[in-house]
Formats: sequence, C-alpha cells, structure tokens
Amino acid sequence: MIRALVVDFDGVLRLLDKQAAEAACNKMGFKLDELNDTLWHDEIGKALLRGTTTRDDWWKRVQAKDSRLKHESHKRVMQSVYDNTSSIDTDLFAYLKTVSRTIPVSIFTNSDAESKKAILKKFGRGSPFAHVVASSDIGHTKPDAQSFLEMLRSVGASPHECLYFDDKESNVSAALGLGIQAHLYAGIEDLKNITQRILSANPS
Repeated sequence: MIRALVVDFDGVLRLLDKQAAEAACNKMGFKLDELNDTLWHDEIGKALLRGTTTRDDWWKRVQAKDSRLKHESHKRVMQSVYDNTSSIDTDLFAYLKTVSRTIPVSIFTNSDAESKKAILKKFGRGSPFAHVVASSDIGHTKPDAQSFLEMLRSVGASPHECLYFDDKESNVSAALGLGIQAHLYAGIEDLKNITQRILSANPS
C-alpha cells in the first residue's frame, strides 16, 4: 500500500529554462554546468545543503575559490541564474493537488534553509504538500542513503509505502536500493500513468 507520494522539486515540479539560465551565467563568465559545479558539487556547497553553514559563510568561501564571483552577491546569482529562469509546472502542480486528496504528497529537495522558506512561501497556506523535506533539515543530501531514510521518517512511510519521482538517476538508484518505489521523472504523463497504476492497487 502506498502511503506517501514524494517528488523532487528542481527538475520535476520546478523547471529550469536552460537557455535563459545559460545566458545569465555567460554574463558572469561561466557556463551553466561550470557554475553548478562551483556552487554545489564540492564540500563547500554540500555543507550549505546539509545545513552546517550559512549562506554568507558559504558565499565567502565560493568567492575565495573563484574570483569571477568576487563582486557578485549570492542573492543576485541565485535570482538571475535560478529563480528568474525557473517556473512551476502548473499542470503537474494541479495533478499533485488532486492526488493529495487521496494520499499525502510531499516534496524532497536538496535545499538550504532559505530556499526551503522560498518554497513554502511560494505555495502559501493553501499548499497541497503535507511536507517539504529539505536536506538542510535532515543534515544529509541526496543521493546519500541516510537522506532517504530521514525523508521516510519525515513523511511517515516505510520504503515500500513510498512512491518517489526524481530527475536524477543517482537519486533514483539510491532510493531503489532502500526499497522505495522510485522512478526517474520522464514528464507529467509518465508520472500520471505510474501513479494511477500503483495507487489503483491501494485498498479502497
């Protein structure tokens, strides 16, 4: 029986306009993949996402690592590269809102505390999401197995009771390894088909 539907945020519910993000990066002298590596894919970025450092401390260390960001603020970079070039998939949001009337729907994201606040503010008090589980809340980032165990505790489901969608293969593989019913996100229609098929087996 499925007791929780959980989706990733960036790459599933919020979609990035890569062309616009690339253009914003180019103005700072970066390629998008290069900036992502600089900000997130080392211990400096992981410390922020695990909640063990602040944005100000993280940004000072990032600036010390790459002089191209010396005169940039983290707020401007986050807004111009990510926030201003991303949008919620309204069709998926509407579908998840419908599903939430049947089972709890939650978000699981690699995010720091400020990003989580922005997510909560975006959806407001009428949010259909039972939980927004951020890596900074639990001290672990995807694809670490412990992050998924903490997520399961947060949403109140055992591995086989959780249906999960993510756009990154490494995260899906880690979740599958724990027995979670995890699927690589391939668009809203695929998510609908999988969700409806699996939920149809739930006791009425």
